[in-house]
Amino acid sequence: MIQNRSLSLLCLAAAWSLALTGASFASGRFALEQTPDGKFWFVDAENPGEPFVSLGVNHIVPVHDFMAPPDTTYYNAVERQFDGDFEAWAADARRILKHAGFNTIGAWSDPKLNDGSLYETPILYVISAEPNRVTTILDPQLEERMTRNVRKVFADLVHPEQVLGVFLDNEMAWYGVSPWTPLDYHTVLEEYLALPADSLHRGEAMKWLKARYDGDAKAFAEAWKIEMVDWDDLTDALAKSTTSEGALADRAAFTEMVAELFYSTARRVMDRERPGTLLLGTRFAGTAPKPVVEICGRYCDVVSFNNYRGSSREDWRLIARYWIEGGRKPLMITEFSWRAEQNTSGNPNKAARARWCKPRPSAAPAMMTSCRTTWHGR
Repeated sequence: MIQNRSLSLLCLAAAWSLALTGASFASGRFALEQTPDGKFWFVDAENPGEPFVSLGVNHIVPVHDFMAPPDTTYYNAVERQFDGDFEAWAADARRILKHAGFNTIGAWSDPKLNDGSLYETPILYVISAEPNRVTTILDPQLEERMTRNVRKVFADLVHPEQVLGVFLDNEMAWYGVSPWTPLDYHTVLEEYLALPADSLHRGEAMKWLKARYDGDAKAFAEAWKIEMVDWDDLTDALAKSTTSEGALADRAAFTEMVAELFYSTARRVMDRERPGTLLLGTRFAGTAPKPVVEICGRYCDVVSFNNYRGSSREDWRLIARYWIEGGRKPLMITEFSWRAEQNTSGNPNKAARARWCKPRPSAAPAMMTSCRTTWHGR
């Protein structure tokens, strides 16, 4: 059953625009189109003239023991409620979804759940789901890796024609040290420098740095204001020791270069493998470096971000930043949460939590309107 103690609510649907003169962003079955009142809606070529909202649920899987506390009964419906019959569970899950007014199977759900009657928004993890995946982007085989991953996700889907759009990733560590912690001295570049000396990806980062300084280690050391005789002396610890203007400029340029490679390659692969599919962004973890947001907006149809906050009120400054830096693309807040007392946050105010978790279509002019929750409690 759908539990009330979901970890997060995810919004996915009609996005509000402030000033765009509209058209669709993709040429496939599904698209985003703007109505005369300035609102963006999903549209389905099979039902022209009927813009719609996607209301969905994430993590619809038969077993979910992720982060289950010790000595608790985690969700295992197929075994405990359906005598091992996956199809019976899937039919019941679809029945519950439709009865509750949902029309979309969200990210991280079982690829065999759909019978063709629901939309889907899978997450691709287009390079991998490894925590350090940002440090694998500088790879001569990047496009081949992305192609394999895209093909695998779609091959596993029973009804790929029902894919409303895809997320390329979730919470990539564009700040280097983490997905959400901006530090001037610890960026994506330092993460590459922390890789083993014989690493292919570290080698690619070093090639980029050397080319930027015409191979002159002394010029690099002067710009970064560090003591270094040869390129072999450069370590991640040494790089983190400075926040000189030269170092800050190189770090920003490196992050921008890596982001351009990631998003442009992903767009090219998707246009070839699944032409017309809406790219719903990469679900930034709260914030992201400005060049990354700009590049995401350039190649994706939507800019998506997760927003976990202590306050239940909208972060208008963050919303405005994504709207402007993302090129005025529709925005999706793909995760937000005010948690219940049953989990580790210990929030006892159930009434306020329920009130703020309701869909608020008019809350923000550049945001989506409907909500999606998780299938089972955490």
